[in-house]
Amino acid sequence: MYKQIELHAGDRIRWTDNDRTRALDNGGMVRVEEVGRGRLLVSSLDDGTVHEVGSGDRMAERLDLAYAVNVHVAQGVTTEHGIVALRATGSC
Repeated sequence: MYKQIELHAGDRIRWTDNDRTRALDNGGMVRVEEVGRGRLLVSSLDDGTVHEVGSGDRMAERLDLAYAVNVHVAQGVTTEHGIVALRATGSC
């Protein structure tokens, strides 16, 4: 069972599975460019490649919001900037 997500142009999402045919990789991040009836147009944050995800496309059920990701999800992600919250324990 998959959760329902309301998407808007400008939202960042990430794939939660692979589609090797279209080079959509698990954890890959994209920006929503357009939301229309029965289709979603997205562009890769890595290389700008544009993909269309239509109604009934299995990748439409394999995405999640990507405003913030945890350490597990971020493994292997290349980025220029990041924010890390750490708590000191013990003494130096």
